[in-house]
Amino acid sequence: IRYLAGLCTTEELAENEISIAGHEPRRLPKVKPPKPTDSLSSYLKKVLNDALWKELGGIKTKYDGMLANCIVAGIENPDLEIGLFACDGYAYFQFKSLMNPLLKELFRYDEKTAGTFKHNYDLSNYDWSKLESLSHCIKNVQVTTSRNIDGYPFHPILTSTQKCEIEKKVTAVFTEDYDNKVPISKVSEEEKKKLSSRGLFFERHLSVESMIPYGKWAEGCDICYSKDFQNVMWINAEEHVQFFVTQRESPNLRRECEKLFSKAKLFESKFKPCHDIKLGFLTCNPASIGTALKLKATVQLQKSSDLQIKYELMKTYCAKEGIELKRSSPNTYDLELQKPFQQGKTESDLVFQFANCIEELLKAEEMIISAESQAVKHKPQDEIIPGMPIFDATNPSLIKRFITKDNWLKFGNITSSFGHTLKDCLGPAFESHEIGIMAHDADCFSKFEGLFTSIAKHVFKEFPFKPIKITPPSIKEFVASLKKYETATPIIGGYLLWQGNKKDFPYPSGSDKKQLEETLKSCISTLD
Repeated sequence: IRYLAGLCTTEELAENEISIAGHEPRRLPKVKPPKPTDSLSSYLKKVLNDALWKELGGIKTKYDGMLANCIVAGIENPDLEIGLFACDGYAYFQFKSLMNPLLKELFRYDEKTAGTFKHNYDLSNYDWSKLESLSHCIKNVQVTTSRNIDGYPFHPILTSTQKCEIEKKVTAVFTEDYDNKVPISKVSEEEKKKLSSRGLFFERHLSVESMIPYGKWAEGCDICYSKDFQNVMWINAEEHVQFFVTQRESPNLRRECEKLFSKAKLFESKFKPCHDIKLGFLTCNPASIGTALKLKATVQLQKSSDLQIKYELMKTYCAKEGIELKRSSPNTYDLELQKPFQQGKTESDLVFQFANCIEELLKAEEMIISAESQAVKHKPQDEIIPGMPIFDATNPSLIKRFITKDNWLKFGNITSSFGHTLKDCLGPAFESHEIGIMAHDADCFSKFEGLFTSIAKHVFKEFPFKPIKITPPSIKEFVASLKKYETATPIIGGYLLWQGNKKDFPYPSGSDKKQLEETLKSCISTLD
C-alpha cells in the first residue's frame, strides 16, 4: 500500500527483499486550473484558464506526462515567477498553446520566424586583452549549463528507476573529473555550508511534485565536486545534469567558460541531449532553454557614488543584451545573464556579450576617474571667482567637474534670450541631482554649449549623434499610428511616451507663473 501511494523507496523494498516488475506506478496530481481570485503572481495565472485547461488537460506526452504534472509546482507555490515546468521534451510541442506564449514573453520567440538554433563553443574570436588587464576588478565568476538525456522524461514525472539509470550513466563518464561524489541525502553539514556559500546547494527543486517525499526525490540525486569546490556537478536536481564552474580568486571569464564548455562537449559526445532544431537544448525549466547557459560575475570598482550617474544607462545597455545589472553595494556590481535563448546567438556570442558589458562598466568608471583628474579643486583662493558656486566634496553631480575657473569666466556672465544665467541652470546641482544642470530654455544649449556638450559626452555612449531629419507627427497622426500598432501587436504591458517643448517658450524649470499659464494655453490650443 505504501509503495502504491508513492511513499516507499527502492532501498526499503530491497531491505524487505521485495522486487517489483514493470513500470513504477505514477500518480496524477489533483490539480485544478488557477482562478483569477487565486493568490498566484506567476505567468501561469495570467494564461491558464478553463478553456485552455479543457483543451490540454487530457493530453498525454510520449512519457505519459500531462499538463497537471507541468503546473502542480506553480499551483502549490504561488510566488513562483513562471509557475510552469516541462514534464518532458514533448511538453513544449503538445502543450504549445501554453508554452509558446511563455517563450515569446521570455525570449521574443516566434515559432513561424524562428530559424535553426546553432551552437558554438569557440571563444577565440574576441579580444580578451582588455578584460584580462582589468581582472583585478572582477571578484567572482560563476558559469553554469544544463543538459538532459534524450529518451528520459524530466523531473516532474521521472521515476526512481530512471533517476538511478541516469545517475549510473553520468557518473561513469565524469567519474575522474571530480574528487568527491555524495548522494544528496548524505551530504554533511560542512559540505552544505561550503556549497551554500557559493550558491550551489539545493535541498530539492520545485519542479518536482511537492507530494513526492524528500527521500524518494533524493534517490539517484548526487552531487560531485572538486576539493576546492570550484567544479561542481549536480545529477538529477533540476535537470538530469547541471555543471557549475565557480572561481573567486583571480577569476578569468574565458578560462572558466572553456572549462564549462569542455564538460558540455564531453556530455554531448557520450549522450544524445534532449534538443530541438528551433529551441536548442530542452530543459525542465523553460527559462533555461536554448544554450542552457547561465553567467554571473561580481565587479568591484574603485569609485563608489560617482558611477551612479551612469548606472541607469548601464542597466539599460546590459538589459538589451539579456543581462541584468544590480548594484549590491556602493562600489560593487553584479551581472547575470538572464536570457540563455537569444535568436541567432550561440554560446560564444552570449559570452562575448557578457564580457563586453563588464568592459563597458569598467570603461564608465575610467571616464569618471579621468573627469575627476581634470577637474579643478576649488581650494586655492586664486581659483575662486566672485559669484562662482563652490561644490561640497560629497556633491554627486556630474556638472561640478566642469565648473572650473576658465569655464566660469567664459559662461558665468552670459544670459539666454529668456534672461536665464548659468547659475540659474545649476540649481539642481545643490539638490543632489545626478547631472546637476537643467536647461531653462532652448537658447541655453547654444549659450552654454561647451558645458552641455561635455555632459553629453559622459552620459551618452555615441555622442555627438549622427544628424537626422525628423518630421514630428501631428497628435492625430500619432494616435492613429498607436491604434494601428495596438491592433497589429497586442500590448501586454507598458506605455508609449511622447514629450517635447514648444520652441518659443521657456521650459517649465525656467518659467514664472505667467509664462506657465501662457504655455498651458498654447499647448491646449495645439492639442485641441
